Amino acid sequence: MPIFLRRTSACSEFRERLGQANHLLITILIGIEGVRIGDARKSDDFHAAWNPKSLEETAQRSRRFARDAMLNHIVDSLGVYLSLLRSSIYQQALPDLYSISDRSLKPRLDAFCSDLGLDVSTRLALVHLAIQWRNRRLHTGALNAVEKQYETTLKSSMEDIRAQFSGLDVGILLAHFAKSESPRFKEVASLVKGSLDFIQSADTLLVRRLDPSDVARHVIATTILERAARNRRRAGQQWGNTPSERQRRLAGILTTAGFSSESWAGSDQGLPDSFISQLAMLSYSEVLNEFQIDLVSS
Repeated sequence: MPIFLRRTSACSEFRERLGQANHLLITILIGIEGVRIGDARKSDDFHAAWNPKSLEETAQRSRRFARDAMLNHIVDSLGVYLSLLRSSIYQQALPDLYSISDRSLKPRLDAFCSDLGLDVSTRLALVHLAIQWRNRRLHTGALNAVEKQYETTLKSSMEDIRAQFSGLDVGILLAHFAKSESPRFKEVASLVKGSLDFIQSADTLLVRRLDPSDVARHVIATTILERAARNRRRAGQQWGNTPSERQRRLAGILTTAGFSSESWAGSDQGLPDSFISQLAMLSYSEVLNEFQIDLVSS
């Protein structure tokens, strides 16, 4: 059975970080509302000082803190995604991103978009808004602005955004940003969704440029090295003792990294049927030799 590359491991990490973000934020806000109305109490085994003078004020400040923290988490997750793509396996597909020396997020995002030939879109505009809004909230007195092309895109897509993002009002969104206010729940939730949509769509374009076999070999070699760095003896045991055991573990490694037995639109090639079975025939020492991994010097 062929195995198809559905997403990069960087995208899998991004989805892991943001996939449940709105659910978690809602949970936090529900807890804060419990504090506000007096239903929530500090348990005796929670050994921390907590004696707010005003539950209303404490709840209000905590809500802002939670929304700002989520905004920062969005931008941090974008940075992690782009950093994970600074690997040699993506160099040919993303030459601008791979070679850029600027560590700032926006130039790296611009390089990524240039590599993939991405046009301005509502999702990309929301991503840029999240970046600049986070900078305004994180740095006192910062007046970061959204580039005109992205602001224009948001304004010209007001009705589409309202329909696709649970009634989000772009005018109010931009007004809150202009005042450097903490984003409201619907606003930060929309920035989460917009960022997820954008990265997953862009990652699909990237995957089409990659050789699944090259990616799979990179993933497996990286996994072996990471395991050996944690515990060299255990790494050998984790490879498996029999071909059938190794096949199961290799399939697990690849599935975690974005491979799937299900094909998808635009995916016309997967790993050869023999890819996993042939690697599974190798002992641990043989697979180290196959991938030219020298654990003595690593």
